[in-house]
Amino acid sequence: MKNLRRFQIGIINLKNGLHHYEFEIDETFLSHFPNDILQKANVKVALQLDKSERILQTDFTLEGTIELRCDRSLELFDKPIQTKHRLIFKYGEAEDQIDEQVSVITADTQHLDLAQPIFEFVLLSVPMKRLHPKYEDQEDDTSPWVYSSETEEADEEQPEADPRWAALQKLKNNNSEK
Repeated sequence: MKNLRRFQIGIINLKNGLHHYEFEIDETFLSHFPNDILQKANVKVALQLDKSERILQTDFTLEGTIELRCDRSLELFDKPIQTKHRLIFKYGEAEDQIDEQVSVITADTQHLDLAQPIFEFVLLSVPMKRLHPKYEDQEDDTSPWVYSSETEEADEEQPEADPRWAALQKLKNNNSEK
């Protein structure tokens, strides 16, 4: 946790106005958070903090690469990321989380701990489907969840079932009509 102190920004004595900070995300940073997706990263975080009397507005810009494992081939590959996020901290009576972007902090809050939000921003940049770049142009024809009109047409072209089953179905339908 000692390494995460650099992600804490002292705000109690910070003057109003714009302030700039830079952080680097690497394996050491990621090791402080339990996750199975990210083990290696090389991401630069540029933070612009705008402090006023009643509000702190933070704008994060993340650029770099994260190492992912391909869902198809299990090969490791570097995925470039570039993303921006905004968090707003309002001064209030009690600490509270209003929504994903807005938090309430008290007037005696001494520092902002930005390690967890930065980790979440990096994690949000991981795509749902992690494919090695060499597979991105290929369609996944083997997935049972892929719907295709060709599949539907192939189902329609199949020969009818055994005529004995059709006769039994006809008997069943006649009995249910009575």
